Formats: sequence, structure tokens, C-alpha cells
Amino acid sequence: MSDDRTGWAPVVVSRTHLSDTWWRAQPVDLNGEWRIRLWRAVLGRGQAHRLQEGSRFLLARNREGRVLVAVADMTGKFVPEFAADRVGRALHGMVGWLSEGPPAAAEIPALAWLRTEGRRVAAECFSEFVRDVWMARDDLSMGRPRTSEYGPAPWPAAETGEAPPPPAWREGHVTALPEERAETLWAALASTGEPYVVVTGWPAAHMADLSMLTHLTAATVTAETHLPVPAKEDPRQRSSGTTESGEERGRASGRSTAEQARGEVTRRNAIPTGVKVAAGCGALCLLVPGPALVKVVIAGGAFVVALTAHRLIGDAHARLRAFKDATRPIPQPFAGTAPGLHQEPKRRKAAAPDTEELL
Repeated sequence: MSDDRTGWAPVVVSRTHLSDTWWRAQPVDLNGEWRIRLWRAVLGRGQAHRLQEGSRFLLARNREGRVLVAVADMTGKFVPEFAADRVGRALHGMVGWLSEGPPAAAEIPALAWLRTEGRRVAAECFSEFVRDVWMARDDLSMGRPRTSEYGPAPWPAAETGEAPPPPAWREGHVTALPEERAETLWAALASTGEPYVVVTGWPAAHMADLSMLTHLTAATVTAETHLPVPAKEDPRQRSSGTTESGEERGRASGRSTAEQARGEVTRRNAIPTGVKVAAGCGALCLLVPGPALVKVVIAGGAFVVALTAHRLIGDAHARLRAFKDATRPIPQPFAGTAPGLHQEPKRRKAAAPDTEELL
């Protein structure tokens, strides 16, 4: 490799037989937030990644011009002996390479190469970084990935012919194309210097997390389609799905903004109910006939018991509410009604949900 060629460093993501940690190898300068976003872009929405149905391929360029190219699959397809963990769960992972700087278009591997020879190279890279830790005990050291070094690209230079123009892209949308146009899309994006994230090989477009992508290809897409990215949910939203401003709430209740503000101050300064109950129990004990010292001790104990019980009940209520929020069904942003999409055919038997943690 000549000195003017861009170096590439391996990035390997997978759990091991004993450990639920994910990052096996990466260069020291890989941005942590970017790497997690790209892994989520590959896995899609919800828990069921469905990589059992086929490989997915990632091509991403950040604002600095650096490129990550990767293949994601079940780990057993990389190396059969690394297919499952100690309880028999099938594992999934990703093997990729990060450029040291902005690469030329010819330095980015073609999708056709990744689909064929690239799988063999990815398997060799996966084995190199996983074999030594596959049976290692699960401890803090497993949470630190091995440092990979930049070196020559493990693929030949791509053809330098004229690249097709990239498809139109709209702000707040993801451009979705049929799977048969994946190689053309890949080559078009490789030739542009703008930031992008494309994942090809989706069984269905609705599986993708649109907030992480700019482009995708899927089996359910029949024509170029622009899918709107769902708006981020306001954490203050209630179950009704609406968020009202303080002024709107005031109008609905017939109270002015000033009155509402005074009410907020009153609520913030109010004595918590648990403290009131605990104080009442303590005062009641003081009224019981008996030696003063004994009454003081009993009152103090009653205060502590009442306050502790109030806190435990409050914690239990908060956990129950969090559990209910976490188990609500994920809303689907579209279900085959957008132009260029058709619904995924129904299966005779639904696939078992993958309940393992993704990150």
C-alpha cells in the first residue's frame, strides 16, 4: 500500500460464551456515541433484530469524512464454534472497518465484494479478536475492547468508473429503495462526501430505526420511497399522547398563568404526605400514658417506621409505572400504506421474540 492510501482499523461487535459485553475490538479514536448509533442502525427497532433471516451491510460517513463499512450477521455464520452463549442463545454481531481519514471513493469496498469475499475476510477478523476471550470469565476487563490498529485495506480497490448520482434525500426523511438497487445506492453514496448512514438487506422496511438512517434497502420496498422520521417523544408526554403547555393547561382549567404559577410554588413548598403521616404517628405515641423517656423512644421509632414504609410504597409505585411504560407496544410509523411499500407477508408461526439486551 502506498503512503497516500487511507488506513483501516477493524471494529468487532459481539458477546462471548460467558460475557454479555459487546465491544471486542476498535481503534482508540472511534467515537463512542457514533459507534452505538451505527450498531442500533444495524439492529433496527425493538428487540427482534431478525438477523437470522439474512446479513445486513452498513456504510456510514461522519461529518469528518471518516467511513465505517461493516457486515452484520449471526456469529455462527462468521465462525460456527462461536454461535451461542452458555445458555444456548444464538448470538449476533458485526465486523467492520473504520477509515483513518476521509477515503477516496475507490478505497471503499464495493457491496458485491462484501457479499462474497468480504464474508470470508470478516470471519477471519472475527476469529482473531474473539477466540482468545471466548471462554474468558465475565469481569470488568471484558468491557474494554482490544485496540485495533490502522493498516492496509483487506479488499481490492473498487472500480473508478463514473458513479451514479445518489438518490434524492429530504430533510426529516429516510430514502428507501428496493433491495435490487442496493449495489447502485452503495456506489452512489461512496462517491459523495456528505454524511450518510445506509443499511441494506432489511427483510422489511418497518423494522428499521429511521432516526438512525439516511438510506435503506428492503425486500418490502417496491419503488423509491421517502419515509418520514417519527418525531421524538417528549418525556413529559402522558398516556394520551399529547403535551400541553402551562398556558394551555391554565385555559383548560379556567385558571390564569399567574394562578398556576402560585399553585406550582405551593406544591413545591408543601410538606410531603409521608412526613405528615410519620409526624402524626409520633405525636399519637406521645399522648399515650407512660414514662416520658419511653414515649419519646416509641414516638421516634414510629416516626422512622412510618417514613420508611411511605418511601417503600412510593418506590414500588414508581417501579410499577416504569414497568408499564416499558411494556407498552412500540408504535409503528407506517404499515405498508406509503407509496412504494407493500406489507410483509404474514407468517404461519410468529418468530419467538429475542429478549436479550441489544447494548
